[in-house]
Amino acid sequence: MMQVVFLGGASGVGASCLAIQLADQWIVVDAGVRVDRKSDPLPDLALLEGKDVRAIFVTHAHADHIGALPLVHQAFPTIPIFASRATGLLMEVMLSDALKIMNRRAMEEMELPLYPEALVAGMLNRVRPLPVGENLTFPELPGVTVHASRAGHIAGAVSLGFKAADGSLVVSGDVSITPQRTVPGALPPPLTEPDLLILESTYGTRLHPNRQAEELRLAQAVAEGIARGGHTLIPCFALGRGQELLLLLQAAQEKGQIPAFPIYVDGLVRRVCSTYMLLPEALSPVLQRQIRKGYLPFSGSAVTFVRDERERERLLAGPPACIISSSGMLTGGPSA
Repeated sequence: MMQVVFLGGASGVGASCLAIQLADQWIVVDAGVRVDRKSDPLPDLALLEGKDVRAIFVTHAHADHIGALPLVHQAFPTIPIFASRATGLLMEVMLSDALKIMNRRAMEEMELPLYPEALVAGMLNRVRPLPVGENLTFPELPGVTVHASRAGHIAGAVSLGFKAADGSLVVSGDVSITPQRTVPGALPPPLTEPDLLILESTYGTRLHPNRQAEELRLAQAVAEGIARGGHTLIPCFALGRGQELLLLLQAAQEKGQIPAFPIYVDGLVRRVCSTYMLLPEALSPVLQRQIRKGYLPFSGSAVTFVRDERERERLLAGPPACIISSSGMLTGGPSA
């Protein structure tokens, strides 16, 4: 009989982790951390003890969905980890940055790291590509059919459909139905009448304003700040949000909706932009065409990537400009 166990993420934001029993074998979907440092960062991984876990599936590469994966790998070192090609590349970037942050906190605050670099490297060696848009079977999961479909949200994000003789379910992951500048909107897995739907609902109780109007309002607010003679800092999440902001501001300048001004990109946002260039298949049709023709959509004439502290000091002493930088919560990185 199908069983589902929530190890984290079911009653709050962060530490998303789900264990599913299908066809008498267990599957883990995601293993993230909580970014709120006041609470336990990890999902309740003790609930996996004694379970015959055969495979791990990753919906996308944000920390609240992958930050605890090395510890699940430590408990089940031989099982495969399935993720879209884009998510696999982005996981390397995000976990490398997580290690830097943990090591810095160990030096400055005597905070024990969650895991060592060698464990992350071993985990990444177990990552296997997950084709998107196909019905799949795996030798590790006899009797189970899996379908991954794009979830919107960020590059590489997928929703997952699982089907076996004893039940079927859809795990949405984080979803965005509305197309963004970087990625097209979600397509649900073609699983008719699943027994269970596990749906992300972080903003489920809110009505969203018109996206185009909000984008223009943001661009104008940035321009107004610069017109007053100061720098405008946009602290943002490095993966997904930073790239959207960069394209949004460049487009507003090109359309004449706001004046031209310099845009500086700092922190982890830079490396994620570079990684996005390696995965055009996970991006919007417009970006796919641009990248395959050799155009650099994240590096327009107004855009400068900040390389070091000296450049950072120089831009702050220079004329008014917009700075897009991680971290989004002002808790680390150049934005803090």
